[in-house]
Amino acid sequence: MLIQSKKNIITGLLAASVSSISAASGFDRGVVPPDFLFEKGDFAQFSFASAMPSVSGKVTASPKATLQAQAAQAQGAANMLPDDTTLLNGLTRPQYQALAAQASGAAALMPSVGADTGKIAQDYTRTGLSFKQDYSDKITFGMQLTQPAGLNVQYAQDVLGANIDMEVSAIDALVKYQIDESISVFAGPRLQYVGESTFGNNSNGSFEADSAEEVGYTLGMGYKNADYHTQFLVSYTSAIEIAQTAKQVEVGPLLTIPGEQEFYVNTPAQIQLAVKQPLSQNSMLMATYRMANWSDANIETSVTGLEQLSNYKDVEAYVLGYGHKVNNELSLLGSYTRQTGSASLYSPTNDRDGLAFLGRYHLNDFRVDAGVIYYQLQDAVTTIPGGAAGDIEMEFEGNDALAYTMRIGYSF
Repeated sequence: MLIQSKKNIITGLLAASVSSISAASGFDRGVVPPDFLFEKGDFAQFSFASAMPSVSGKVTASPKATLQAQAAQAQGAANMLPDDTTLLNGLTRPQYQALAAQASGAAALMPSVGADTGKIAQDYTRTGLSFKQDYSDKITFGMQLTQPAGLNVQYAQDVLGANIDMEVSAIDALVKYQIDESISVFAGPRLQYVGESTFGNNSNGSFEADSAEEVGYTLGMGYKNADYHTQFLVSYTSAIEIAQTAKQVEVGPLLTIPGEQEFYVNTPAQIQLAVKQPLSQNSMLMATYRMANWSDANIETSVTGLEQLSNYKDVEAYVLGYGHKVNNELSLLGSYTRQTGSASLYSPTNDRDGLAFLGRYHLNDFRVDAGVIYYQLQDAVTTIPGGAAGDIEMEFEGNDALAYTMRIGYSF
């Protein structure tokens, strides 16, 4: 039947709102291994990165026309009835008018085919600070401040107006113990903090969430082969769930949530492996692997019917690089990155490939690393369920990202 019931319209659009809170394959931004613990002597480092993603797409399918047709059909049926009590297919004129208004209102929220999403991923910066001190030949203490995850996405108002702004920071306090000349182990707590967050869309209104924090842990080990000078580092970070108190600050036409609710921002358990192998006194190969268990770390709420707002996939990232020492002051490094992904509304790309070129310059006890990284983002199609009227589909092609990075280290 062309005329869609009010219940089905609302159910379909609530399904769309569930998708609009999610982010494909998690929301990593800058996860780094705790390799600063293995620097010689006491050491401090400041890092900075600026990322400029270029991500946009177009709507290729929308239920807007179907809903408009349903509204016209319902209004036409209402106009055929002589009074408010006569039945047509079991419905009265006021009931047809209500269906027409409901379908018309739902159609107004839907994007048109061909609508541009706008530049949805906003530019962002990352900063970090690390410090280590050797207390003896066996024991090293280190602290590291990073910004490992976050989201800052804004769709055009004509395309749902979906948006989210969320920032995750972490502080690791680590103790490393040198077992022998080759093997060391380290461990410590991680304090993870989510600042005040905002999110929403045109159908469900706007939400604000208070800042919150939670504690997890990091542990790992390092190995160095004395004969071949192979260096190996493995680290593990636990999953962390942070509960934020949130409230609806702008009511949407399809959803009203009174009072305070709990919104849970989860980051996954993750493991990182890093290997460095000198080829000569002036050259080196390096490789890293990282697996983040995002399938078990979703954004969730205490709202009945909206308990889980994302459906992430696990992420794997591979990096292969080659470094060359030009002279005692200058070294150069080039690397290739491959990262898996699974597209959805707030991260509409699949796999991504990256090329990086970095240089390191030594000046007495200081060193400066600087470089540029370019990512090619694989084309993707995202689908937002729209109920019986049809789904919203968007196509993203030819997207990429550029990032600049710098680190300043000091040995003392």
